Amino acid sequence: MPTLLLLLLCALLLGAATGYLFRFTKRGTTSRPSGLAYIGIIGGVTGFIIFQLLVKTTGAPLWLLPLLVVSQVWLWLGPFGPKRRAG
Repeated sequence: MPTLLLLLLCALLLGAATGYLFRFTKRGTTSRPSGLAYIGIIGGVTGFIIFQLLVKTTGAPLWLLPLLVVSQVWLWLGPFGPKRRAG
């Protein structure tokens, strides 16, 4: 059980860090930079849940967790993220 909590904490921290680092990219400039970290945390939780489902069904390796978290945050803040208004 402590391993599960440690993995969740790592996923949350990696998601928040990825969301915060997205702010430094050209597309990530926004008036509310803390919102990017919150989206990163939500992406971390989602990546963790997907990872746990894959572990239960297919026995996914541990190195897949960071890839899932970073890809979730990138998708939510990048192509599927909030659109900018013109003007």
